[in-house]
Amino acid sequence: MLFMIAILIIFFILLLSSKILEIFYIPVFAAMILTGIYFGPQAIYFIDKYLTFTGEPEKLQQLAGGIEIMALLGLLLMMAKMGMEADFRIIKQEKNHIRVLSIFNILIPFLFSLPLSLFMKLETPAIFTLGAIFVSGSLGVSFFIAKNEEIEKTRAGLILIGSTLFGNLAALFLLSIAFQLKQASGSSLMSNNISFLKNFYLFNNPFIIFAFFAVSLFCYLAFSFYFAPKIIRFSFNRSKRLKVYSRILFLLILFVFLFLGGFSGLHWAVSAFIAGIVLSISDVPEYFEGMNKLLDKIGYKIFLPFFFYYVGSETQVISLFQPPNFLFLAFLLPAMALPRFLTAYFVFKSFGYSHTKSLSLGLINVPQLSAALAIALLGKLSGIITTPVFTAIVLASLLSSIVFPLLLRMVLNNNRVKLENAQTRLRGLSISEDTVF
Repeated sequence: MLFMIAILIIFFILLLSSKILEIFYIPVFAAMILTGIYFGPQAIYFIDKYLTFTGEPEKLQQLAGGIEIMALLGLLLMMAKMGMEADFRIIKQEKNHIRVLSIFNILIPFLFSLPLSLFMKLETPAIFTLGAIFVSGSLGVSFFIAKNEEIEKTRAGLILIGSTLFGNLAALFLLSIAFQLKQASGSSLMSNNISFLKNFYLFNNPFIIFAFFAVSLFCYLAFSFYFAPKIIRFSFNRSKRLKVYSRILFLLILFVFLFLGGFSGLHWAVSAFIAGIVLSISDVPEYFEGMNKLLDKIGYKIFLPFFFYYVGSETQVISLFQPPNFLFLAFLLPAMALPRFLTAYFVFKSFGYSHTKSLSLGLINVPQLSAALAIALLGKLSGIITTPVFTAIVLASLLSSIVFPLLLRMVLNNNRVKLENAQTRLRGLSISEDTVF
């Protein structure tokens, strides 16, 4: 009973705070994180006092565990939805430009993360995790700010979407490498690990583990992107009645990819993302349209808010008051934003775009919210990154999703930016503020 009451109270506070902060142009998900930062410790304090008064203090851990499960379930659905939002058929139209921007959008931010890792004296798994955070990106907030220009339907918007897709995929692979290195170091991380790679942890040699991980990753990707789409397409084309069981089949496909991914050494978040991509490229999207709508209603509207609330509640701003941690935060936001802005600006300039258009596209490329926070939370829960590092990443992600979209709004208001005319726009692609991609 207490759990349900707490859930309803948190949900009410999230809805109320997001509506209030929306007046100040703060994105919905950012508002939920701020709510978690402020109300999270307050809620735990009052619930602890109440349970102590009733003589049931042990229920506090049960309540916290329940909220964490809801947050991780929201993360799982978010990763699957991110994969399903990818459309490789239209990405192929700008594959050369996407390839160029993706390479620079992955390589340069990762290199920028290395000095900060050395400054904080991070271990190797944490270095890969921080690099993954730098590589990841989120376009939903910026595209919503620029909704009147419909940038997501232009060639430039398509290039940004494709680059972000491959960047997030690379970030999740970096996270999987970090987890394997953490496990190889003798950590008790994920004692229920089902990966066959755990048989090689006794060698305590990261090169051996990485070699076998690369082989298993190749096999998993070959199955995912070559065989699995054909199997799914063949099954649905042979039996139209499968559409009736599309929701059950979606969960079954998700389970299969989670299991095979876990066996191959991939983190479950990566496997969920790849499962969504496979469903997207299987050419049977009409069969999963109902499940897609259900994910919007349940995942985005119920479970995902608890993920952002939980991220906020796990931050400890007071931990940044020590000089090394405060300096890390001070350098983190410029180090995260600068390479993404400059990369997009100069790449689009090389594509022939004007200064104003390249400036706008550079600002769109900066915000890092959903994917970065997902990687940071998984890294913290697994003991790869510390609480001060996690807190700094959350605050930097918040600032990037608030400050740079506002700068983008100013640029768009002062300059009538038109990337392409109506004839060159792509049809059937729309991104809302709730889009996590």
